[in-house]
Amino acid sequence: MSPVQYINASFQIWGCVLTAIVMICIAVGRNHHSREYKIYRRMLIYNMGAMLFDVFALLFRGHLGILPSVGVRVSNFVAFSCNYLILTAFLKYLTGFISTKQLNQTTPANKRNVAELPFMIVRLVLELALIILVINLFYPFIYSIDSNNIYHREPYFWLSLVPGAIGITVAAIMLIYYRQYFERQEYIAFWTYCLFPLVALIFQNFIYGISLLNLASTTSLVIVFVFVQAQQGRRLAEQEQELTQSRISIMLSQIQPHFLYNSLNTIRYLCVKDPEEAQRAIDNFSSYLRCNLDSLKRTTPVPFDTELEHVRNYLALEKMRFDDELNIVYDIKTTAFMIPALTVQPLVENAVKYGVGKKVGGGTVVIATEENKGGYVITVTDDGNGYDPEVRQEDGRTHIGIDNVRARLKAMCNAELTIVSEPCKGTVATILVPGKKQ
Repeated sequence: MSPVQYINASFQIWGCVLTAIVMICIAVGRNHHSREYKIYRRMLIYNMGAMLFDVFALLFRGHLGILPSVGVRVSNFVAFSCNYLILTAFLKYLTGFISTKQLNQTTPANKRNVAELPFMIVRLVLELALIILVINLFYPFIYSIDSNNIYHREPYFWLSLVPGAIGITVAAIMLIYYRQYFERQEYIAFWTYCLFPLVALIFQNFIYGISLLNLASTTSLVIVFVFVQAQQGRRLAEQEQELTQSRISIMLSQIQPHFLYNSLNTIRYLCVKDPEEAQRAIDNFSSYLRCNLDSLKRTTPVPFDTELEHVRNYLALEKMRFDDELNIVYDIKTTAFMIPALTVQPLVENAVKYGVGKKVGGGTVVIATEENKGGYVITVTDDGNGYDPEVRQEDGRTHIGIDNVRARLKAMCNAELTIVSEPCKGTVATILVPGKKQ
């Protein structure tokens, strides 16, 4: 090989090593099973394939014989094909990335549906490019291999660069059109994948011998990985902080002055009327407060038994206040699962306060659990007046809201919360906690 070929081979080998390191980082990451990371991993595989087969083509060049002849032709074809496949995967990755960003968009008026048409157009162009490459194997007009097994560009070599230029242009248009969904570092990272390969394509069209495209593509892929990972790490930290604030809000919502006053007033009354009952009330009250305080330290789900005990302490205090107007039924068929702390208790509180508590003559609250094929089901049912779970109740208290409970259930154990309420008939709140896959 000539000195230039040795330099090209060195670039490709180091690019393969760098690509392999990024692939390992993805494999050990927490999100390696996500759809976006699978597409990105595909880009890395194509990128490594392009570089490896480019090296193989360099090694076979100039050697005579059947094996070198076949090897140089196959290697060049695969290297060209992989470059097209990388661009197809990049457009798919970019489209999915923008779609994911839209899911977190909080202003519906600013939403723009991510069209699949640009990706489909680019894929069609690149598929045609692959067909042209196949034709070129039999009728060389883009590149050729002479009798000495040496690679040569043909007059229409520029045709092999057009599909890549089209793909990069489409990606650039998408970045401009959907720029509102990108954070600054992400925007810069994706632009590098448009600019670096484009500059490399221009150089390769006019300067023969130096292979810059694969090096530019590898550099861009690494930049995208580093910048996107940094942004995702920052978002995860923000989400963790939001969960912490959520737990604090939950704890505070349960010990508002109204509840403290009602509970302490009940205990004060029992101290005179029934000292033994007052002692039990104090035990329930202290256990209730301790559970709320302990929840601040929780960053993972707790056994359902722990949440159920907290519900029992809460209902014991409310039972003392409402007496015969509050009936409580426990239909617990299973407790062998985990759930975020303070997610069932707020539902029970809603059932008491806005259900049977506002119904003339009171009513019944039923807490039930069961296991089915989908996982574990928790239901909190009341036969009270019913209420709209999406409307904030104006009663002077700081409410954590159903959305808060639903978000923590989803974030911590992928559980789903549904609430059905009918006026004068009552409310049913259902939590479905996915079970372990068999």
